[in-house]
Amino acid sequence: MTMLDPHPARNRGTLADGMRELTNGTGVSTIGWFSFDPHIPGIQAIARETLRIQERMQDPEIVIPINVDESESYWQQVQSAFNLWGIPPGQILNQSRSLLNAYYLAADLGIVHTKIAEWYLNNIL
Repeated sequence: MTMLDPHPARNRGTLADGMRELTNGTGVSTIGWFSFDPHIPGIQAIARETLRIQERMQDPEIVIPINVDESESYWQQVQSAFNLWGIPPGQILNQSRSLLNAYYLAADLGIVHTKIAEWYLNNIL
C-alpha cells in the first residue's frame, strides 16, 4: 500500500478555531493542516474556503488494514503560497502486522502536495 502525501479532507478542530487561526500571521493552519502565504492577495479566502470544505467532507482518518503486507507513505509539510500538508506517519492508524515505511520529502526539495505524484513517478517507479 503506497500513500502519496495522505491528507484526509477534515479539520483537526472546530471551524471557528480554524478561522481564528488564519489571522495569526504564521501562514500555517494546524486546524486545516495546510500552509499559505498570508501576504498574497486573496489567499486568505482560499484558506477559509478550504476549512469550510473540509468541515463538510469529514474524511475518515487514514487506516492501514490488517491484510496489508507492506506499506509506505511519502509526505511533506512545505510552506508555500498554498499547500495541503500530508499527515505524519505517527497519525496513520496501522492495523497491519508490518511497519509503515515513511519518507519525509524535505522542504529543500520543493515538493508540494500537488507535485508528489509526479515526483514519485519520476524518482521511485
